[in-house]
Amino acid sequence: MSTPALRAEVAVYRSLCSSRQMRLRIVGIGPTLASSLRRLASLNVGTGSCRPIMAAACTENAGATVLAAGHQCPPPTVVQILQDFNVNVLAGDSSQIISIVHQISTMSDMKKRIKIGKVIYTSEGLSIIQRAQIYEVLGPVIIYSIIGGAEAGPYGASSPFLVDLDPETNCNDFIIDTRMTVIEVFPLSCTAGESGCIAEPLPDGETGVIAQTVLTRLRHPVIRYITGDIGSLHSLPHKAVGRIAKHDLRHYRVLRLRGRDHRFSFMWDGCDFQFDKLNKILSDPQSGVLLWQVILEKMQPSQEISLEIRLLSGQSSGDTVHLQTLLDLLKAYLDVSVSNEHKFKITFVNNVLGFELSETGRKVIRFVDHSF
Repeated sequence: MSTPALRAEVAVYRSLCSSRQMRLRIVGIGPTLASSLRRLASLNVGTGSCRPIMAAACTENAGATVLAAGHQCPPPTVVQILQDFNVNVLAGDSSQIISIVHQISTMSDMKKRIKIGKVIYTSEGLSIIQRAQIYEVLGPVIIYSIIGGAEAGPYGASSPFLVDLDPETNCNDFIIDTRMTVIEVFPLSCTAGESGCIAEPLPDGETGVIAQTVLTRLRHPVIRYITGDIGSLHSLPHKAVGRIAKHDLRHYRVLRLRGRDHRFSFMWDGCDFQFDKLNKILSDPQSGVLLWQVILEKMQPSQEISLEIRLLSGQSSGDTVHLQTLLDLLKAYLDVSVSNEHKFKITFVNNVLGFELSETGRKVIRFVDHSF
């Protein structure tokens, strides 16, 4: 359902993509990408957000004919679309990309007819193993990435022609334009709830909490917004200097993302989920939940990321009404649908030994990430 806030975000995204100079800057990789965007299949998650509009607007303004498959389109159908429409670019959040790549790997007859040359992913980063899976199935494709959000719109891009990929880490480097957004890095002790702790930003190269000030939003300004990401700022690598116009060089920086701040949220299936909202559901007295744990795992052989929630319930197993209500609330908040339910599991444990415990204090770890 359309809301004033939703319409406002649509207006922001479309205004950001209004001119050719700006639209290529948003994509961030200029003619290298735009010159070969012919037909692009987009899989971006669209439930209650403007992400599909943002992705479609950016790529359309870069010259693509967008086939908006959406995140609920079954993988076999997407693969058929890739063949039927001669799609040469696949775009979506990283979990959807991996899901489609795995589907292609199981269809040997279809694999030879698909001619994907470029992949554009959003949301979660791609691990080295996931990148290897993409290359193994699709061949020597070029992998790009766009970073953005509801608060700021698209503001950075990653291209193998401009930034380096460190195989020893799972970091993702994005080039940002300081004329569009100002990124500052503060110590990890600084959070949204501790406004008095912010003093001076950390110097280049030091890792901390990312705060963003958006220079393209005048009516509803975003100033030092804590994005929930962990990262650091760096100067442009030497390989990028020769590919960027000299008069633009001083405005470009590299934002190195190391992932979400897991003290507050976690990312699954292209969406960010707040621990406090999840805790509100599970701490309701009617839920009967005594302890809970969130676990991310890497599925084999698909390389997709699964989400498991382990629960220790104080209610009897016969109280099916409250249990079903709890399951429905969890699925609604986590946006579990037909397209991703194979990656979601709720496990009821009998005692604390059913959880993954810390090695020192043998305490229940609230969040466990085995996805890398």
